[in-house]
Amino acid sequence: MQPLIHQASLYGLQTPIRGSGIVLGQTVELIQHPEDKLAVFVTLPSRWPFGLGKSRRQHLGYLHPEATGILLPAIARATPLRMRIVEIEPAHARIDGVDRVCISVWGDPAHLKPL
Repeated sequence: MQPLIHQASLYGLQTPIRGSGIVLGQTVELIQHPEDKLAVFVTLPSRWPFGLGKSRRQHLGYLHPEATGILLPAIARATPLRMRIVEIEPAHARIDGVDRVCISVWGDPAHLKPL
């Protein structure tokens, strides 16, 4: 696997970062919406002690259209991709007061060519 996108910022964040349990290095999944948008989902562990309870899958946000355009051919081919959270900036640490989450995407560059 090679890096396809080193760092892509998400927009339309659906989950506030503070207190959510989102951490660096956490695996995320991409789900394609009908209007060619890629939604990013993260699986958060249970908050109960000793691992009791179920983990929950939460919609994190959307991948920018530029990054989506790069990855759509690989998604259409069902290419295995590895996606992780590489940067988290909570709203209180940013000048604009908006949370920021970035992901990286790894996979086979040969599968990025259009069908």
